[in-house]
Amino acid sequence: MMRTGRLKTLDARSPGNDSRTQMVALLESGARTAEAHRVLPHLAAWCRSTAALLRRRWPDTDIDTAAAAPYTWRER
Repeated sequence: MMRTGRLKTLDARSPGNDSRTQMVALLESGARTAEAHRVLPHLAAWCRSTAALLRRRWPDTDIDTAAAAPYTWRER
């Protein structure tokens, strides 16, 4: 899953950076997949709660992630 050191990098990026939105979308997608297949309920809950926490931390990611730009190779 997500390495905590990555948060520092994403925090340093400017608001509206696509990589923040992509991180939230990835976590929400993982939760939906686990729920749809009725597997790993603890992972699904963790993904949902982490995505919610990140949406609060980064208000610019509180958008409909279905409308987000497609994945692009991440910045370092």
